[in-house]
Amino acid sequence: MPGGRTAAAASFALELDGKEAGPLRSAGGGDAYADVVVEPQGRSFYAKKHVTNIKWTPLKISVGIEMGKPLKEWIAGTLIGSYLRKDGSVIERDASGTARAKRAFTNAVVSSVTIPASDAASKEPAYFTVEIAPGSVAEAKASGKAGVAVKPKVWQASNFRFEMGGLPCSRVARVSGFTIKQTLLEYPAGRRRMQEGTAIEFPNLKVTFSAADEQKWREWFDDFVLEGKSGDDAEKTGSARFLVITTRLGALPRGRTSRVAREGMLRVKRASTVTEVPRSASPSPRRESRPTPSSRTCARPAATPRRATCSAAPSRPRPSRRGCAA
Repeated sequence: MPGGRTAAAASFALELDGKEAGPLRSAGGGDAYADVVVEPQGRSFYAKKHVTNIKWTPLKISVGIEMGKPLKEWIAGTLIGSYLRKDGSVIERDASGTARAKRAFTNAVVSSVTIPASDAASKEPAYFTVEIAPGSVAEAKASGKAGVAVKPKVWQASNFRFEMGGLPCSRVARVSGFTIKQTLLEYPAGRRRMQEGTAIEFPNLKVTFSAADEQKWREWFDDFVLEGKSGDDAEKTGSARFLVITTRLGALPRGRTSRVAREGMLRVKRASTVTEVPRSASPSPRRESRPTPSSRTCARPAATPRRATCSAAPSRPRPSRRGCAA
């Protein structure tokens, strides 16, 4: 982490307002820089340069679903428009958990939260990406044990459940990743620049589902877009639930819920070249018996299932107080 480099192979921990905020998969950013002002020198051939407005690059952290409560509450508060500033530090640890480097920050706000894509065909782990805009950053002395040892929960991009206002969603194959941003306004504070949140920007969502469910989605599209029935009563509320694997026998999957409030339809298009992928692991191929020379069997290839893809735009997002991944 020294020098602002991201070292994904290292062990990191986050502290917020003196409280443990959970382990991090990777961390980086927080480098200092200054604006350069060029000042003409009358008839001189050379111009005078000097620095002003000290700034720091955003801190970027990657965290799993086991994030600590202080971080969850910070993200949830940001997504509902609560303006929250926090002091904290990103700590780099060695294999034994002893802190070896520490980067402290003050007056920080969350500038963006990225929700990873949910894909039934993926076997990769999923992580949230959080960007933090600090008021200042400084290297601090690191000593002792940092963070509480937490066993990471297995969160794969294929473990999700999606719902959308009564529409058929049991065969949703993919929900695109998206980034929620907080618009920041800068203002001078001596030689430094402070940042304040002014608005939350929610992106559009893209959902891919089986063509067998296209009819209901198209009916909503025809009514909402083509017929112009796009009032508040025609908008829908949905959610994406991210599941984790538990080790206790008989325990139900647990996870985080990302709510999509008052969703409006933009378009529905058909993708005829996408092969449907089942949610569960593919079974091992069966051994086919060879036909005898006397048999005349004509095998006709099965039709390739098709999927439909829809894009939706939140018109007036109203996220719950739990936030996107709180």
